[in-house]
Amino acid sequence: RPDSTVPAGAQRIYSRPELISDAVVHLAALIEDGINVSRLMNANESVEAETLQALENLGLSTKSSRMAKTLEEVAFAAATPLPVLLCGETGVGKGIVAQAIHKAGRRCKGPFTRLQPSFGSHDLIASELFGHTRGAFTGARDGRSGLVEEANGGTLFLDEIDTLPPQTQVTMLHVLQEKEFQKIGSSQKYRSDFRLISATNCPFEHLLGKEKLRSDFFHRIAHTVIHIPPLRERREDISLLAQQFVNKLSKERNSRTPAALSNDANIWLASQPWPGNVRELHAVIERGYSQAQIEGRRFIKMKDLQTPVPPRTKKLDGSLSEQLRAYELAITTSVFSRNGQNYSATARALGIDRKRLKRILSRTGCEV
Repeated sequence: RPDSTVPAGAQRIYSRPELISDAVVHLAALIEDGINVSRLMNANESVEAETLQALENLGLSTKSSRMAKTLEEVAFAAATPLPVLLCGETGVGKGIVAQAIHKAGRRCKGPFTRLQPSFGSHDLIASELFGHTRGAFTGARDGRSGLVEEANGGTLFLDEIDTLPPQTQVTMLHVLQEKEFQKIGSSQKYRSDFRLISATNCPFEHLLGKEKLRSDFFHRIAHTVIHIPPLRERREDISLLAQQFVNKLSKERNSRTPAALSNDANIWLASQPWPGNVRELHAVIERGYSQAQIEGRRFIKMKDLQTPVPPRTKKLDGSLSEQLRAYELAITTSVFSRNGQNYSATARALGIDRKRLKRILSRTGCEV
């Protein structure tokens, strides 16, 4: 019945019984939609959880809260067919992430093809991407298929996408829209259904600048954008990655020694700036592993890693407080190592108490 406490819209429904059935039907539809949305969200969460586990099985694990968020984005990207753009400094592992997205996605059984187009002309890159017919240009004695054709049913990974010539960007834009292409020297159209993953080490805000990416091409390839943080912003992962590299080297060389890194080695590694990121870390571990193996030791020591490390030429970046924290950590770890990892001696040398010393060293992500 109409009541002053009932909203006016509801009063109109109550006063007209013929509208009640319509209202009930509408309400039932809303409830059904809500249930379906809830089911989809639960399904997506389940898929993402499975994908995260698959990524961990592929070696993409982390102790860093920042990198954990990135891996959640990677898991989401793997569960969708959308084009992905990976951004990050040189050496952060964009190629590894691209392969992980492929292997953890629905196209995992298809091929994974890769092209790094830097320093190439449009004609050369077009030949690599789309292939050519016999006699299409001088020196083309035989026809060949391109990476776009080879990627059919799988993934095409274009590294350093910002170096792709503008003319090639226009051609690729058509390929992505229509899923068809032409080989150089042929008028025949071929079809290829692939998933595109691109990567760049160019600062994200500069991608649409002069001689970089066309805006229409950028919006086509950047449905999902994932920023991979540099190693200095996820220091908790340094010891984890270092041990993974040691395990991998032991397996490749069929050797049981060395088996791990000493504590001073881990602390020293965590204090370094790593301008070359994961790639540089891998190179340092590989050299340190070889040195320890020559001497038949089970542990890689700090001295195995220090000598081959090149001088630090890269300036610190970030806010003043971040630079001071990094400088504080570098000094502390250096003094800690010189004093044989003796907390009392290190605290006395630095003029601080043991509690503060341990708090500083805890930023390395190693047990102290």
